[in-house]
Amino acid sequence: MHDGDRRPAPPLLAGQSGWYWLNGRPGVLPTAVEGVGPALAPTLATVADEETETGRDPYELLRALGLLGTDEAFRLLVDRLDRPHAQKAVIETARHFPRRALRLLGEAAASGPAPISSYAVRLLREHVAVWPDLATELLPRLSTKAREVVGSIGEAAARWVPEAPAESLPRLLVEPPWTRDRPLFTRVTVRGLQPLTAGQPNEPEERAQIRALIPVALGKVGPQRFRAETALRRIAGSGGDGEILEVAGEYGTKAAKAARALLAADPLDDLPAEMPRRPVWQDPYILPQVLLREDGRALPPARSTASSPCSPFPSRTSRTRASTSSGGSAPPPRSPHSPGGCSSCRACASRATPWTMATGF
Repeated sequence: MHDGDRRPAPPLLAGQSGWYWLNGRPGVLPTAVEGVGPALAPTLATVADEETETGRDPYELLRALGLLGTDEAFRLLVDRLDRPHAQKAVIETARHFPRRALRLLGEAAASGPAPISSYAVRLLREHVAVWPDLATELLPRLSTKAREVVGSIGEAAARWVPEAPAESLPRLLVEPPWTRDRPLFTRVTVRGLQPLTAGQPNEPEERAQIRALIPVALGKVGPQRFRAETALRRIAGSGGDGEILEVAGEYGTKAAKAARALLAADPLDDLPAEMPRRPVWQDPYILPQVLLREDGRALPPARSTASSPCSPFPSRTSRTRASTSSGGSAPPPRSPHSPGGCSSCRACASRATPWTMATGF
């Protein structure tokens, strides 16, 4: 495909709705795009909006819209930058049509309504970084306002925190456990354990807590066990495994072995056999940036989710908050294995800005 304007086609399907069948049936969408061409643009945009409203993923429709290769199609994408998955589609389209992307993102950044203009500035900064020579070439051809934005894109995009390069991130964020093969996670249950209240005089409070947690963390699988497991992992993370294993030994050999297995297992491997689908609204491109504790840079949207880096599925009942560049709040991290969220995972607790502790599921 060429990065030039095609002749405008009459909007044969403009204004029509109910074309939901375009999305989801194998081969239908590519055939429609190939057969109808640019005249399909308004319909694709309408169907994408309908899919979003009903909670279905509109990305393939938006991606097809961008690949039509016209200014009209790209503007329809830009008009939806504040809607789920539109920015991802714009990024994909910009790879195929970099000149059009620079020109029309520049227009939107300079003259678009809020928050479209702000999102356009963010995408434009990344686009100019990838295509610096192209920006220099096209700068004289842009409108005065767009030329000012592109020429001072660093200043214009100052409200967006620079993103951390992928190579600086831990493997957890680059290759999450639910995207790769992982060891089978098994829980060892020791039946019949009863809480031991006997301890040494003046016993430290933490040791007494460990003694109370052991029967629950090795007992019946359920929310109480998950919370007890997380509590023991937190204690081990700050003080090591030794005291936990020592106290577990008071409950017998089986309990000691089960406690050792619990602490040795990676909680990030404790995932459902089939991961739940992420809700359509959960698009990191339109949510506040998540900042790294170490250097204040932002997680790239592709590495970030609306929950925490450790959990792709949030809870509707929890009430925690993340540090964000805009000071806003975002849904907290939740998962069956990690009631406390990301802060209980040793692999990333030192990397990402922590979420506050929440109880319940």
